[in-house]
Amino acid sequence: MLRSAWLSVQRRRWPARWLIKCSGVAMVAFLTLYPHPSLFVRDVRHLRHLETMPEPDNPALAPWAVQLQSRIGPDVTAADRLPIVEAFVYEKVPYAFDWDVWGVADYLPTVSEAVAKARGDCGTRALIAASLLQRYDPTAHLVMDGKHMWVASAAGACMHPAGPGVIEATPSGLRTNWSNLLNIRGPAYGMAVFPLLRELIILAAVALALCDPRMSGRTAFVALLLLIQGLLVIRLAARNPWAPVMWGIWLGFAEMAAALVMMTVAARRRKRAGQ
Repeated sequence: MLRSAWLSVQRRRWPARWLIKCSGVAMVAFLTLYPHPSLFVRDVRHLRHLETMPEPDNPALAPWAVQLQSRIGPDVTAADRLPIVEAFVYEKVPYAFDWDVWGVADYLPTVSEAVAKARGDCGTRALIAASLLQRYDPTAHLVMDGKHMWVASAAGACMHPAGPGVIEATPSGLRTNWSNLLNIRGPAYGMAVFPLLRELIILAAVALALCDPRMSGRTAFVALLLLIQGLLVIRLAARNPWAPVMWGIWLGFAEMAAALVMMTVAARRRKRAGQ
């Protein structure tokens, strides 16, 4: 039954055929990355208003602010305050991936949510640090690239700044540096740390969309094996976000691209042969 249903999809004209396939892959990918879709909506809303996410006067943050104040002497300069805040946040918010905390691929919480969980990834930590720093320095703001978020201010940066950012949530509004957007390290790191089983589900959906049930089983097996190998190579090469093995990342993407091309060409040949 499944084979006949898939064959009926393959026999449709290409606009309808690819609309069905792309919709199916998109749905599988979305639900795999965001089993709780409401968090995706909230995450988009938070990122759109990133400059307002730090809340220095949030009541949930008050106990931590009092503890931090006891560590900052009256003669501490703005620059010296940065490492103190960084160490304090690392102590209060142990690192944890969003998947482990929220059950989704990525989520930037509110200050209240971050304090309540008291653990999180770089975004959660940077949010808390920016909120605490804004009690002393209103220029403190969030900066993010494809894989990391940190805090910048007139006195300097903290929370492990990663270099040129893509988005800076300055007090005057969001500033986007489009030239820094095309950086393969961000997506590669995301692939390296996300649960492997869920990535394999997405790969299976992509392979199913590209394969024709009439094509050679050997070709489908080799292509799928190459696709999985490329993913594993990327996961190994990008595991360390600060020192990724770039040639390994490019090799992994090349293997995955070769697998996709192989399946596409084989499916087209089988389709033409069956006409």
